[in-house]
Amino acid sequence: MVAIQDIHDYINFTYTKEIQEAGSVAAAAAAAVAANANTDVDQNGELKDAKNRKHSKYALFERIRSNILYDAVKAYGITAKAFGENVQDQSAGDFERAYRLHATDDNTETPEYMIDKLIDDDEVLFKDEKTARDAVRRTFAEEIFHNPKVRQEVRSTYKSFALISVALTEKGRIGIDNFSPYADIKYAINRSPQDLVSEPNVFLRMLEAEEKGLAVIKIETANFENWFEAIFKCLKSDGLSEVSDLWNKERELVLRMAFQKLCGMVALNTKEDLRRECQRLVAKEVRKRFYNKLDQAPFTPYGYDLGTVPNVLSLTFGQGDYDSAVLGALLRDSGEVKDFFKSIINPINSRENEESFGGQLKEFLDKNLEHNRPDVIVISGYNANTKKLFDIVKRFVQSNRILINTEGTSLQNNEQEAPLLPVIWGQDETARLYQNSDRARLAFPEKPTLVKYAIGVAKYVQNPLLEYISLGDDILSLTFHQDQKLIPKDMVRDALESAYVDAVNTLGVDINVAIRDRYVAQMLQYVAGFGPRKASGLLRNMESKLITSLATRQDLIELELTPLKIFQNCASFLKIPYDETDNISSSSIELLDATRIHPEDYLLAKKIAADVLELDEEDFDEDTNVIAQLNAADASKIEVSMASLDYNHYGLQIQQQQGKKKFATLRVIKEELVNNYEELRGKYHELTDQEAFNMLTGETRATFGRDAIVPVTVLKLGRNYQDPSAPIRWAKVVTSSLIQANVEQDKIRDMDLEQGKTYQAVILEVFYDTFTADMSLLAEDIKRASIPRIDKVGGKWNFRAEEDDWKKENEKEKAKKALTRNIQHPLYRNFNYKQAEEFLAPQNLGDCVIRPSSRGPDFLTITWKVGNNLFQHLLVEERKRGRKEYIVEGKSYSDLDQLIFQHIQAISKKVDDLVRSPKFREGTLAEVHDWLESYTKANPKSSAYVFCYDHKVPGSFLLLFKVNVNTPIVTWHVKTITEGYTLKGLNFSSVMNLCNGFKQAFIAELEKSKQRFSSGNGAGGNHGHAHSTGRHNYGYKY
Repeated sequence: MVAIQDIHDYINFTYTKEIQEAGSVAAAAAAAVAANANTDVDQNGELKDAKNRKHSKYALFERIRSNILYDAVKAYGITAKAFGENVQDQSAGDFERAYRLHATDDNTETPEYMIDKLIDDDEVLFKDEKTARDAVRRTFAEEIFHNPKVRQEVRSTYKSFALISVALTEKGRIGIDNFSPYADIKYAINRSPQDLVSEPNVFLRMLEAEEKGLAVIKIETANFENWFEAIFKCLKSDGLSEVSDLWNKERELVLRMAFQKLCGMVALNTKEDLRRECQRLVAKEVRKRFYNKLDQAPFTPYGYDLGTVPNVLSLTFGQGDYDSAVLGALLRDSGEVKDFFKSIINPINSRENEESFGGQLKEFLDKNLEHNRPDVIVISGYNANTKKLFDIVKRFVQSNRILINTEGTSLQNNEQEAPLLPVIWGQDETARLYQNSDRARLAFPEKPTLVKYAIGVAKYVQNPLLEYISLGDDILSLTFHQDQKLIPKDMVRDALESAYVDAVNTLGVDINVAIRDRYVAQMLQYVAGFGPRKASGLLRNMESKLITSLATRQDLIELELTPLKIFQNCASFLKIPYDETDNISSSSIELLDATRIHPEDYLLAKKIAADVLELDEEDFDEDTNVIAQLNAADASKIEVSMASLDYNHYGLQIQQQQGKKKFATLRVIKEELVNNYEELRGKYHELTDQEAFNMLTGETRATFGRDAIVPVTVLKLGRNYQDPSAPIRWAKVVTSSLIQANVEQDKIRDMDLEQGKTYQAVILEVFYDTFTADMSLLAEDIKRASIPRIDKVGGKWNFRAEEDDWKKENEKEKAKKALTRNIQHPLYRNFNYKQAEEFLAPQNLGDCVIRPSSRGPDFLTITWKVGNNLFQHLLVEERKRGRKEYIVEGKSYSDLDQLIFQHIQAISKKVDDLVRSPKFREGTLAEVHDWLESYTKANPKSSAYVFCYDHKVPGSFLLLFKVNVNTPIVTWHVKTITEGYTLKGLNFSSVMNLCNGFKQAFIAELEKSKQRFSSGNGAGGNHGHAHSTGRHNYGYKY
């Protein structure tokens, strides 16, 4: 299909003009016809609908092809068609051929010169040089993109060498943990299509993760650059001049443009192809699992043939709570409910209750032994408590010697007496849906839900196929494969219906029973040639014609119930069994209607029967009831005669005479003449202990297998209550799904367990036969079981990305721990920097809070109020070298109180001293600048200086000064320290000393400037702009 689509795209792109012209001619012809037919035509004689035709998406490229600008495309020296032929030829030789089919010619002009020359033409499509060049490149790139041979090369390369990788989004990096269903694909890279098809659920989970925004699927080719270079050699020229190099660079650029679009398209196609194939494989597995459930006959009563429907007694007590009653239903082989059982005594509560329950059950069975004796007892329920009921009923059958019904049958395998009545687990997946269905409500309106549940379990034992069919669309709520949820529901429905069709046509449908019984009639829709509509139509036709039964298959045609084509499809799957008490030699009965043999092969079957009976040709004609004679003959002799016939010879004769191959048909005839409509389904599948465990607990190997971690509640403890210090010897625990487990002393050790409390436990062993387990509560066992078991193959797992993400996550965890740590100090608050500033805003200057640091648990941050809306954040390192110490700005303090008093408050006092100085100005830097300018203008011959806050480095100040009105403002930085102030690397203990020091430093700067000027190293005037570059971490938000 993709090859056809590629050719379609190529034709539409290459022949846009011709297609449009052909369309115009067709439109004109249609308009002429419409004018004669009085159809809507406009005043120009055109169809009104023709004006609504969509504009071609290739119109721009067609305009370029018709324009002088296309000369620049031709100047690439090779056409896209010739390039495609080069690629096809080289690809066939693995790109190792020394020659090319088509050479690439270099133009004598450079690409830039050619574009400049073309845009000077009056008729050029684009006058702008950049627009024209882009149009030329895009046109040639599109021609390469649409070439079918180039596309074929890209498609085949992706098919053979595509690599699929997962790129995590930020959401996926955080959201996919070790217990996520996407854990094993989190860092998946370089997976080939073959890898993914072998495990289709992997790619489908990749797609699911992508839909949830957790990841992006990337599809690339292996060794892309080497492959691209091989392709480019089919396009480039072999010239060695500078012009050739320029054109080759241009060709490479265009080819990359084309391949970017082409690879994107093919990658998307590859992704969709993989999606479809993986979904198909999962659907196939769903169908296989479901068909295995359909391919089972009813439970076979002792001594009867496969396919015989049993009498069933179904028992359940639902949840099995303390006051739960045991309810049951006894169903005859006809499906009719003959009796109901009820015992308000819950047998699992005590030994006395078990005996009382046994008495009631014995009385119930004795009452029904004569006419409705069950062939099997089936047990099911809602949870693991049902295991106790199962064991009790089994003990009851053994202790009371409840035997199976052997009336009408003989003992098998030289048995001396009849075996015990079987007690089996009942599959309840259909019963859980049946109990609340309209079907159950209509059939048993006055019965409680639990009784309907028991009836549903019994019905499954009698006919699994019909119970599944009866669910209708509700069957989609059942899970037949663990990956079923990864494919669309429509695909699941198609897979299930396909299984229904095979199962129903293998079994066949008794058409006369289907006419009378709507329960059986449900199968008709899956008979070959029918469907829901045709099956219901057949039944309606019969009802309207008051037909209650059919004598022969031929009645379907003669009574005009089905068309001939449908009859030919469905005839061999609709059976009409005969009663052996009837006159089977009567011509009104067609005995072959009770077989799988198709009516068109009846004559062939009769000829084979005649050969088996060794009848002469004069003794046989079509009306001879040879099948009745065959049935009346000795069965053992007939079977030997049937086996001795040469069916290959028969088949060859038919093929020569009629030109039809009938070898398979002959095998069917052979089987059906001996055993008509023999039961081909497998034996009823009795649930194993593990399957019963999974059904009743809802657990699987993944959720409740070895090394799975589950929460458990302590029921009992084995301890010495007279010696509280003695270790616990054992513990009995229970899970939320009511699975009891034992924990031995070596798996408890020194843990102080309490009865009724919940703990984490790891499963060591599961015992499905008793619904119990062995577990461990040890932290090391739980830690070991917590490690994900992911198969990380080198080259297919991104170890570097995993390690980088682990480091980032580790840093976040450290920061998180730091934010949640608690320091025993009255000034400690679990704030971030924003909260700290908001908290200190109304406080006094110098007030502070201690808070966690994002640097980790070994750091703290102290935020203190410097001024209005001005706060300093000091990073404090906490060290433990024998004794605890706190390091801030290179100074060490023994405790936080000392740090606050000797560092924070000391600096705060120095800040306050400077703020109170007449040389300090409030406001922003711009406002201080304006004041200084205004002052010097008012006093033009005076110099002036002023201090203000350094808002970029809270806790420090700026010293601004002007020598006179004509000089620029100069800025120096003043740092506040515990001992005073620092300016130009010098320390000053007070504001007065700082002011004097400034003046001396300024004079020293002037002297240096004069010396530099006199030595010719520069002129003065800009010396004041040499700002201090010494920056510190004060004021930054740690």
